[in-house]
Amino acid sequence: MAMVRPVNFPVLTQHLEEAAFCWLRRQEGLWSPTFRQEHLARADYLLDAHLEGLRVAGTASVDLALSNLQRWKTADEVFVSTYVLLHAGDDGRLKQLEAVMLDDPELIPGAAAALLWAPPDQGLALLQRWWSSRDSMLRRAAVPAALRHPRVKRDTVVLDAIESGDASLRARAFRAVGEWRLEPYREALLQGATDTEPCSRFEANYALCLLGDIQARARLDQDLDHLKGSQRRRGIMAWAILPPSERFAAVFDQRAVETAWHRDLIYALAWRGDPAGLPLLIQWLQVPALARLAAYAICHITGADLDADDLWQQDSPSSEEHEHDHEDNVSHERRDDEEDDEDAGLLPPDTERLTDWLKLHSPLFQPGIRYMAGRPFAMAAEDAASYCMPQVWQAAMLRTLQGEIGAMCETARPRL
Repeated sequence: MAMVRPVNFPVLTQHLEEAAFCWLRRQEGLWSPTFRQEHLARADYLLDAHLEGLRVAGTASVDLALSNLQRWKTADEVFVSTYVLLHAGDDGRLKQLEAVMLDDPELIPGAAAALLWAPPDQGLALLQRWWSSRDSMLRRAAVPAALRHPRVKRDTVVLDAIESGDASLRARAFRAVGEWRLEPYREALLQGATDTEPCSRFEANYALCLLGDIQARARLDQDLDHLKGSQRRRGIMAWAILPPSERFAAVFDQRAVETAWHRDLIYALAWRGDPAGLPLLIQWLQVPALARLAAYAICHITGADLDADDLWQQDSPSSEEHEHDHEDNVSHERRDDEEDDEDAGLLPPDTERLTDWLKLHSPLFQPGIRYMAGRPFAMAAEDAASYCMPQVWQAAMLRTLQGEIGAMCETARPRL
């Protein structure tokens, strides 16, 4: 006979709050230069521990989860509420969740992640409910899990999404064609490359690049201004790695006059891996708001270690970690010398010592060869265990270009 115990609501509340926080933290870490795979694994371990508490609590967590969702209406609360309802099987409460999701497209990633996190059999009913919905936003939430579910035909999902009137659904299908290397859909990608919507057009060209289309590489930069979040970061990486040198240099010079593009361009130089970009990164070391990221980019290319090689300002005041709190809704104008939140945790470089280090080691980096972590691209993709997350994604793209099916899709779990 099963033993029935009363619910400890303070503990249950903590599980709900910590599950939301852990998921949000891992999302922010997916492209962070301060995150490594070991950090992602630890975040996953902590997250699953809190999700286990919610699984044990069963339906007792539903009201609290939906109450938090109604209060905050954020993607992390959508993640927790979706996960809780997956195990509760309450269609009436699902409608409450869906109503919140339909009010804000930015919440969709939370629901999509919950479907990926659930065991395949546990999430199948909700996956089918959303994929068969007439609302394109709910269908978008189902796509990532549907592409990987063993009982769902991937080709059917891709074909239906490509033919959809919703641009974001088409975009997700185009991306899947490239990352899963679904060669039969190349013609659909060629049509998508002329799509009227920038996000779909970019993903079609991105997928064509992964399938080896040389002409598509020259079109990658055309829609970067329209991309946001992780899609923009992935777009900058693809543009940095794939186009020929002349095209990359021309677009780079055009964007360099726009201050708002400087952080993207620093990442682009890191991913490009060309030693010719190191003098530009040295120049950006002189800009306080960009110094930490520029130093990271130098390390990304050369394999330098600011800590081990004593290349950082040890007398510099350490930047405080920025805690992400629901109640922190205060906004302010960022000064030119104020660091970006993403740089919290990166060491402040000693510009003079780092420059001297580059002069000493520059003979190791030959013109015409592109590097990551101090090794040529051909070698760098082999071992990503010690890489930070931008390098992990870069290695995954290089592996995908080499024909390892699904490499981009399988990099970060659960995969989005």
